[in-house]
Amino acid sequence: MPARYGLIVAQSQSTHIIGSLNDIPLHDRTMPVDEFIGATTPPDHWLMPGPNVLTLRVAEGTVGPTTAVKATVWDGDENTKLAVIEWPTDFSNGDPRALLHGASPGHPVSVPFLIPEDHPRPFYMDAPEIDVPIQGDDATWQPILDFHRAFEQGDRAGVTEGFALRAEVWDKAYDAEISKPGAIQEMVEKHVKGSYRMLPIDRDATRFERIAGGRMLRVKRLDGLPLIAGKGDHEGAEPALLPMPFLVFHQGRYRIVF
Repeated sequence: MPARYGLIVAQSQSTHIIGSLNDIPLHDRTMPVDEFIGATTPPDHWLMPGPNVLTLRVAEGTVGPTTAVKATVWDGDENTKLAVIEWPTDFSNGDPRALLHGASPGHPVSVPFLIPEDHPRPFYMDAPEIDVPIQGDDATWQPILDFHRAFEQGDRAGVTEGFALRAEVWDKAYDAEISKPGAIQEMVEKHVKGSYRMLPIDRDATRFERIAGGRMLRVKRLDGLPLIAGKGDHEGAEPALLPMPFLVFHQGRYRIVF
């Protein structure tokens, strides 16, 4: 089935913004000077039947009333906006001076919205709440190290496994050909034909952040580098890139889902 909903984010003017749905940061990006991005993501598989929450935080930036910083949840079937948050209007607390001189970044703004009760229950709602150290533990590090090692060794089965849960979730939500098991395997066999030169894992620079009400983890490096990154020298190699993956406890172990 095609995606029904869209998460639309507009960002410009040297800002760092974080847009989240249900405590899941789906847009976390710094935009260089005088550049602009307009991004649309299908969020159907993150949405819950009933109440949901859109949150936007302008983490950094000197921005004013002409800056394009905006997050919208769109219902494509009904052609309606379910939730909208825009800088600086929704951050000004009614102070007109904020609109003229730029409101203070840092604090988040949240807007609730409703999704029909017949919407499929998202997979992560059945996961247990996670309580691990911010540096992670052996169980949470395992899928990351396995995925990193698979690229490093050119292990196509290991790379396919790293994509497997994400593909399963997308297949159930959107019935997309690109997420079918055969398509994932074909993609990996096409692009992973040898070993990769990988950015070393740095545990000291890595933090595990509880998201989705504690039912998932986001794993990120404090130095701003992607958690998993590498380059293959063989013909047709696509870069290995997983900047800030999500982990969920699924079928008795932690797995990468995004």
